[in-house]
Parts: sequence; structure tokens; C-alpha cells
Amino acid sequence: QVKTRLNGLVAQGHDVTKIDVRTAGGTWGAVPEWYRQRFLKGIYCALNEGPGPLDPEHELRIKNYELNDLIAQNETAACRCVGLWVETRPDWVDAEELRKLRSYGVTGIELGVQTTDDAVNAFNKRGHGLRESAEATRLCRDIGLKICHHLMPNLPTATKASDLQSGRDLFEREDLRPDYLKIYPTMVTPFSDLEKMLQKDPSIHTPYTDEELIEIIAELKRGVPEYCRIIRIIRDIPAESIILG
Repeated sequence: QVKTRLNGLVAQGHDVTKIDVRTAGGTWGAVPEWYRQRFLKGIYCALNEGPGPLDPEHELRIKNYELNDLIAQNETAACRCVGLWVETRPDWVDAEELRKLRSYGVTGIELGVQTTDDAVNAFNKRGHGLRESAEATRLCRDIGLKICHHLMPNLPTATKASDLQSGRDLFEREDLRPDYLKIYPTMVTPFSDLEKMLQKDPSIHTPYTDEELIEIIAELKRGVPEYCRIIRIIRDIPAESIILG
């Protein structure tokens, strides 16, 4: 993936001497340690090799080198990793996990806060609430990570009022205030628990109309301070993979 992206950027005339890597999706803390090491070694190996064909010894380097060695090599490589992001859930963040992330070279973290309404979090089986989101944010900030919060309007049982309040909470509360923000309106996808919940009781979720969603997103954006960068609004999911939303 990294090699392909590097080659694509070079083909488009971009400078690839500094690279920001984002591993998007999933709960990073739930990934087995052996796979984390393998995955991250692959990233650093590709950056250390730079653009061009995959080196025949790529797999051998991943097998024989320690992650710390590859990170050290990258400090003087042609394509230096200047940012490395992972995603996780607030309830998976603790001091031990953050020490691991720093040892991997991670510089930023995305937290699936989704909503500050604990009743909505509980109904949607998020496994965390506002307290966990605030504590995870504090721990990440104390260890020097950049922080991105995910906000998910239109979750089952949420209302326009609660969605807008979540947006206000993110920046009015001193224990939140992310550096970056992603706004992910709820989309019901095949094989998800939400799909099963809706099959049992369709009344639990009514998607916003386009007009309602635009109004809510516009209002959320008004409350975002200048220091916070909005990375994404609405996920890039193919229409055929969306049941509702």
C-alpha cells in the first residue's frame, strides 16, 4: 500500500520527502502485537526503500530487523515519516497502550467519541461514555499526541438537539477540545449490529434528510474554532454498501 501510494504521488509530481501516514479504521488496541509489528515494519521498510519497485529483500528486512532499527533508519531516509496516526476507541486507551504507541513512532491518535450523550452511547453499545472519552483525551494529550475526535450525528435515539450539543461539548469542555475533527453521519451497512437491531425494530432509527443533515453539519462547523482542522465530513462508502443513511 505504501509503495503504491508513493509511486502514485511521484507520478503526479508530488514531493515525497516527508510522509504523513494514517492507518484508518478499526480499534488499534485490539490488533495482536505480532500483527502490529509486522504492519508497522512494512510501512517503515517501504518508506526507507522509497519509490520504485518493491525491493526483493523487503520481506527479509521485515523478518530480520527490529522495528526500532527501521525507525532509526527512517530518520535519514529519502521518505521520512513525519507523522503516524492510529485509530482506536476511548475505552481502549491507557498508559500502557500509549507507551506502546510512542515506541512505534505514533504522533497522533483518532478517538471514536461519536457523541457526548451517554444514553445514546449506551443504546448503541459503544462500550464507553463521556468520562472515558475525556480521560482518553487527557492521557493522549499528556503524552504529546495530536488528537482527532470522531463525531457521529444521527445515531439511533440521538436527536438534532443532542447532536448539536455534542458538537458544542467538544469545544466548550476543557477536557475535550481536539486538534482535529471528523464528522461521520450514521450509515447503516450490511452485516453490522445496527442492521440486526433495525431488523428487529425499524423504529429505532430514522435517517436525517439531506436538508436536515446539511443544516446540522453547517451548525456543527460554525462551532469549530480556528485551531481545529476538520479532516473529513461524511465517509466515502459506496452507495451499494449503504442500507440507510
